Amino acid sequence: MSFSLDILVRAQHLRPAFRPTEMTMTKATSTAPALGYRAELGRLTDDELLVRFRALPRDSHERAIACEILVERYERLVRSCVRQYRGSPEPVEDLMQVGYVGLLKAINNFDPSFG
Repeated sequence: MSFSLDILVRAQHLRPAFRPTEMTMTKATSTAPALGYRAELGRLTDDELLVRFRALPRDSHERAIACEILVERYERLVRSCVRQYRGSPEPVEDLMQVGYVGLLKAINNFDPSFG
């Protein structure tokens, strides 16, 4: 056995065993309300979701969940826009990233009062 491999084997025995603490256990159970909220938002129409999204404070967890749902719903729009640039020299992954950034800007700048 080589010297570096021998050190790694010994280090594996010295590593403390993982024991769930109170912090890790509460973190796992704290996602349950978020899942219920996500399901509630998922049942809304696009217009209702956008209005609810604008009403939430910018730094709230609920707004982030609503933004994720909107991005998932409009992912096909981004893909169809990227397909138009299929022959361009830019990689498809870069075009997808630019499309998602544009989608996020559109979601954040949406104002339902403009119609």
